[in-house]
Parts: sequence; C-alpha cells; structure tokens
Amino acid sequence: MHLLMTAHRELLTTTIGGARMCISLLDRLAALFDAEESSDESRAFDIGYGILRQLIEEGLIASGIAKLRAVSDTPSDREEEAITPHQTTLLKLLDSYLQSSACAHDFPSARRRTEDGDELLRMLSHTFLLLSSYVQGSIERSLGPRTANSGDTTKLHVADQEAGSPRAESDAIDHAAPSSGSDSSPLAPQELDLLLPKVCEALVLVTQCLTSITLRAEEAECTYTRSAGPEAQLGAPLSPKQVLATAVTSDGRGLVEILTGAWRTNEYARPRIHTSAWPEVLITHPHDRNIASS
Repeated sequence: MHLLMTAHRELLTTTIGGARMCISLLDRLAALFDAEESSDESRAFDIGYGILRQLIEEGLIASGIAKLRAVSDTPSDREEEAITPHQTTLLKLLDSYLQSSACAHDFPSARRRTEDGDELLRMLSHTFLLLSSYVQGSIERSLGPRTANSGDTTKLHVADQEAGSPRAESDAIDHAAPSSGSDSSPLAPQELDLLLPKVCEALVLVTQCLTSITLRAEEAECTYTRSAGPEAQLGAPLSPKQVLATAVTSDGRGLVEILTGAWRTNEYARPRIHTSAWPEVLITHPHDRNIASS
C-alpha cells in the first residue's frame, strides 16, 4: 500500500511545512515506541513508521534529517544543539529499518547504491565526525587542565610498554590515575554539559547505522565479485569504508584523527579501578564446593 504519492514524500523532506509535519509525526511515534502489540497505539505506530520507511526507501531520509534542523525554534537552538531530539528519533527509526527490513539489504549495496544512497552515507559519515568531535570537546572541557597534566605520565607509560618493561602492565592504573596528594589529583568537573548524554545516544545510533550499511555492502560486494569477477571492480563507486575514510571535519580532521582523539580523551575520563583494593577470593570449581559442604 502506497501511503503517500512520490511528490508528497518529497514535500515532506524539502519544504519547511513538510518538515514541521515530520516533527509532529516523530513526536507521536516517540510516544508510541512502547505501545502494546495489537493495540490501537501499535497500529498507529505502524502507519507512521510506514510513511517514514517510504522516505528511507526513496532516498529522501538524508535531506529529511537535515531539514529537521532548519525548523528549530530559534537560531540559537540550532547553534547550541549538535543533534535535535527529532533527528535522534529519526535515527532510531533508520537504525531499526537497516537492521530488520528485508528491503534494507539492497539499499546500502555498493553495486546498487544510487546518488541518494551515497547522500545518506555521506550524511551519516559527516554526522559521526560531528558528534564525535562534540563529545571529545565536551569531555575535554569537563576535565579542564587535567588532560594536559596527565599527558607526560601517559607518554611515560606508553614508552614503558614499547620498551617491554615488566612493570608497565602492573603500573598502568597507577600512572593513569594520579594520587590524591599530587597537583593533578581528581577534581570536580570543570564544566557540566547537559546535552552530552543525548549526543552520545545519537552517536551510538549513527555508529549502528554505519555498521549495518558497511557490513551489508561488504557482503554484497563479495557476492558480486564472485559472480562477475575481479574486473568488475573497475569504475565501481566508493564503498562505505572508502567514504568513511575520506570524510573530514570542518577543521580537516579525518576518521583516524577523530577516533584516536576520542580514545585518548576517554582514557582520561573513564573511572579507574584499583586492583590493590580488590579482596582476595579463592575461586574453586562448583564440584569442589559441593564436596566441601557435604
């Protein structure tokens, strides 16, 4: 059943009025996520999801996600929010489609991707870099000067590992977490970003979408190459991995720089576990415990 004509679907993603209708639809769908199966609410969700699924299959979802930002309440909201709630809801539905829809296998295929499919892939790649940069910057602002203070210690630990020092493994946690008496002792966050959890949620969704597209494209590429031969690679469009590898942020950072920067920042921010505080527990086989109790 065609819920919308093609012209109407395009209006939903290319006009301000259509974007506002999408926002109302997404608000309603977000409220119906947990509806009981076979209920009226569940059927209403299926109808709304069917409309958005058509946008995905028509290759209009990339422009739709971009248009949602254009209808934010105020210009200041657009500047402050890395991702809007409605964009996050749309990413949830896109992720669900890519993981469960039978038609989704052809959509990200490296051999069948259209210009619209490339647009979605590039939009997701750009969004991944944008959100990753935001998360990294937010954590660095929260840590304050401690990131810089911890750098020398981390470099020393890395040098120990490269040199094969036997104490590198046991001292890793102590080097990463300064003692309470040092100048770089843990302090309260310098800045609290209330948007960070929502941005992380959207980043996970974008990552899942990219993973689904990349894996399915690799499967389709292997199948096509086996049937058509290696010469079929000539003149082929960029694969999802190649699109990701060539994507850059506005300041010129690529995927590798973003990932290494995020890893480094998370190393400073993640909680530390001190193994010296763990109680000594004798681990025995369940059979031994049964014998002892008898």
